[in-house]
Amino acid sequence: KLDNFLAGREGSDIIRNPHGVEMLVSAKNIPAADWYVAATLPTAEAFAPIHDMQQRMLLATILLTLIAGGLTWWMLRRQLAPIAAAAEALGAHPGHGLMAEPLPVTKRDEIGQLIGSFNNLLDAQRRIVKDLGETQRIAHVGNWRLDLRTNQVVWTEELYKMYGFDPALPIPPYPEHMKLFSPESWERLSSALAHTRETGVPYTLELELVRKDGNNGWMWVHGEVEVDAAGKTVGLWGAAQDITERKRTEANIRLAESRFRAIIEASPIPFALNDSALNITYLNSAFIRTFGYDRKDIPTVDAWWPKAYPDEMYRQEVAKEWLLRLDAAKRDATPFEPMEVRIRCKDGGERIVLATATPLELSLKDLHVVTLYDITERKRAEQATFEALQRVDRLAQHVPGMLYQFHLRPDGSSHFPYASTKIKNIYGVLPEQVSNDAVAVFKVIHPDDLQRVSESIQASARTLSDWHAQYRVNLPDGRTIWVEGQSSPEVAPDGGVLWHGHIRDITDSKATELRLHEQLDELQRWQQAMLGRESRIISIKQEVNELLVRSGQPPRYAAQLPAQPGEGDA
Repeated sequence: KLDNFLAGREGSDIIRNPHGVEMLVSAKNIPAADWYVAATLPTAEAFAPIHDMQQRMLLATILLTLIAGGLTWWMLRRQLAPIAAAAEALGAHPGHGLMAEPLPVTKRDEIGQLIGSFNNLLDAQRRIVKDLGETQRIAHVGNWRLDLRTNQVVWTEELYKMYGFDPALPIPPYPEHMKLFSPESWERLSSALAHTRETGVPYTLELELVRKDGNNGWMWVHGEVEVDAAGKTVGLWGAAQDITERKRTEANIRLAESRFRAIIEASPIPFALNDSALNITYLNSAFIRTFGYDRKDIPTVDAWWPKAYPDEMYRQEVAKEWLLRLDAAKRDATPFEPMEVRIRCKDGGERIVLATATPLELSLKDLHVVTLYDITERKRAEQATFEALQRVDRLAQHVPGMLYQFHLRPDGSSHFPYASTKIKNIYGVLPEQVSNDAVAVFKVIHPDDLQRVSESIQASARTLSDWHAQYRVNLPDGRTIWVEGQSSPEVAPDGGVLWHGHIRDITDSKATELRLHEQLDELQRWQQAMLGRESRIISIKQEVNELLVRSGQPPRYAAQLPAQPGEGDA
């Protein structure tokens, strides 16, 4: 650099002299004087004022920085005092399930608004926790949490109550937990906890409780792991529900089902149970005995249909009607209307039954009981009775008048269980019109004869003596006829009276009888007239005899007495 100045360079620079001293050099060429002026000065002397100023400025900066820092600290402390108080309050909170208390709001500034919002969140959380607590109380559900880092366990209030502990007291130590369950339940729970902790697979169990008061109960439990952001297991969490009442209900249901099965097993009526999936779950002995099928033959309803109704058309007809009645019972909440069907038995025979279906929704949910009342013998008896009645009807066609059965019920009402078709000729009604109520017959009895006929029926019922009556009937065509009825009574099974008898039309004989009475009356009148004339002649003869005697002559006529009615009749 010095060589540059010797070569005529102008300007300033810092160089180091041969003694090693740092020098400030300035050079200027003065052409007018043909001078070249150079000046040197040690830098220590040249820059000493600047170094002094820098030292003072550094000290001033440090001082101002300290003052600004203090002011900033004071201002921040003043501004952040509510946050510090909030942090102190939160730091003093014990945690582990206890709700934080609202933080104090000292100033209505931004921080105060922030704390107010935090308090609002606390209020919302408190309401949620309260609602959750009420829900758990109503549902008998509790929660627990185990922190594996601290081995600290937390129970909710409802869980305390399930175990029979006071929520205000500490949770009993872990070794005491085994006393809360039956040995078998504790072994299952311990194994499930270890497996879940090791594998992360949740568990669900039903466990038998042993409460502090010695009473046993039941608890449904569920547990799963809690992991941190790295996926490491840091705790266990679970829920529990008191299912004691459900278990008791299930036990009662099993008892009711057992009793129900015992009842239907002992019943002489065939019963079958099927579930909602149409599986036949039970057949009583009467079913197997009546139809010959067991559950191996008909495991499902679908297997039952073709066996019971081998004729396809009849099977479709029965199935359609069955579904219609089942839907109607469900829709209208009414009992299933029994339907009469013919069932093919395993041995090839046929039974006639009244079939009904009833859902068992309360104690045996999703089950239907199908009842098959065997009416085969009754139908045979009805057929035999029908054929017998037909024979009686054919015989009755050759009997003048009508054959009948008249039933007086205990309540005073009456009907004709049987009446031959000739009831139409006697009362102007059909047999079916009076099969349930005899009022149509009593309506056509002549009003002047009705009371007498009714009294004769009551007298026969009281004494069980034969009934006999003659009375008039006003037929619908306007004619009035005379009828005569005769019957024998007996006590009916219901306590009433049943007459078996015959009623015939006696209009012609009654007319003949009336004409005979009229002729007899006319004859009697003529007889009375003749007797009157004869008495008058005798009286005259007596008067003549008396005159002759008084005149001294003998009587001319022999003494005679008046003839009495009937004398001289051949």
